[in-house]
Amino acid sequence: MKFTCILFCLAYSTISFANVCSRTQIVTKCLEAITKKSCEKIKKNDLSKIVVLRLDHLNIDSLKRDDFNDLISLEVLDIHRNKLSNLPIGLFNNLPSLKSLRLDQNKIVRAPFGLFSNLFSVKTIYLFGNPIGKSEKNRIQAELPMAKLDFDSPGHK
Repeated sequence: MKFTCILFCLAYSTISFANVCSRTQIVTKCLEAITKKSCEKIKKNDLSKIVVLRLDHLNIDSLKRDDFNDLISLEVLDIHRNKLSNLPIGLFNNLPSLKSLRLDQNKIVRAPFGLFSNLFSVKTIYLFGNPIGKSEKNRIQAELPMAKLDFDSPGHK
């Protein structure tokens, strides 16, 4: 009986705390700054209150699949002007409220199939300034027929 209680307590602890410390270091630091808590003390409830996350101009060259987990109220994710070339599948899976995604001015050549497939609320994805070829642009557009995909630099509109 006592053993069952310990297991239940451990399971409850896992559910209420978000595993922020294991995320990409710059993402962890930004989430700590926003919540004003150390990564060990950030709960899922804290993350659920974040609406805007700006990670632009930070020289980020990679992200982990779970970096944006539990950001269920996030509407704007800005990761432009970094050094991203590869984005892991599942990176944007748990962002049900996301409306705007800025990935412009990185080094993205292609996006894995399904990367954007769970972005049901997204209105605009900015991808200009990335070396994405025409066939890849068409494939991404087919994956997100309801979203506006901006592949063109603002200076060329």
